[in-house]
Formats: sequence, C-alpha cells, structure tokens
Amino acid sequence: MAKKKKTKSGEKSTDASSAASADEACNVKSRQNAFASIKPPLSPSILTFLSQPPYDFPSPTPVQSTTIPLFLTHHDVFVRAVTGSGKTLAFLIPVVEMILRRTSLLKKNQIGGLILESTRE
Repeated sequence: MAKKKKTKSGEKSTDASSAASADEACNVKSRQNAFASIKPPLSPSILTFLSQPPYDFPSPTPVQSTTIPLFLTHHDVFVRAVTGSGKTLAFLIPVVEMILRRTSLLKKNQIGGLILESTRE
C-alpha cells in the first residue's frame, strides 16, 4: 500500500513502492512500443505476438533493430553476431511481415522466403 508524504513545498509524493509500480507501468508501455518504433512499421499482429506471453520480447536486440528495417526495405543482409544476439528472429520477423503484406496468396510452387543460415554448432 502506498503511503503519501508531504514534501517541503507542500506537494504530496508517494513512497518507493508506488514509484516502483509507476516505473513498472512505464516499462510495460515502453516494451510495447519498442518494436513499434521500427521503421517501416511492423503489422499490429506481429507487434501483439512479440509483446504477449509466452514470448514477451521486451525490446529488439541491436542486431534486430539494425537488420529488420533493412530487410523490410528489400536489402540483402549478412549478419555475423554471437549466439543469443537475436539473429534468427531478425530474419523471421521480416519474412513473416512480407508474407502478411502480400496482396495475393503464394501459388503452389512459389517461395515466400529463403534464409541461408550457416552454423558451427
């Protein structure tokens, strides 16, 4: 329960517990907007998918925030980064986004996306 205290200027302030809950609310809002700030914008369905459990990605990694806009503007991209840096999602988000943006369905023998990903593992 938050306790209100009077400050020297007569304004009321709340204790640390309510300040922490305000910070948490701000963090939730910034998480929802983190992927939304990518330009060109991602579709609402992808933004919802990224921000909801069980995935709940807090924000794009540096690899993702750099490569996703390039993919969405039809550039070829080569990414070399450490394990756990978000490379796979950096490839998959734009592929799904581009398939969702298509005005016509893929035909039987058409390829929606091609990802070449080498691995040492």
